[in-house]
Amino acid sequence: DLDSRNIWRCDYLRGVCIEICRRYNHQKKILLHLTDGTDVELANKPAVADVIAEYLKQEQIETIHSTEPDLETVFMELTGRKFE
Repeated sequence: DLDSRNIWRCDYLRGVCIEICRRYNHQKKILLHLTDGTDVELANKPAVADVIAEYLKQEQIETIHSTEPDLETVFMELTGRKFE
């Protein structure tokens, strides 16, 4: 059974995992999924703001997401090996 302590632990651990992944997000990319089904990956830099603005003006963006590594990717970066 999940009690309030277990729910708090899950939320806390989820928050820690998210923070670790953000800390090791060296690529900092933005992923756009366009209305025509195309996926566009852009560097998260000021120079691409105009590109994103143009897609928005043309109402072509269906979804927009930042990309962060998952815990396994961070683990591999730090240790040089995969989860076992």
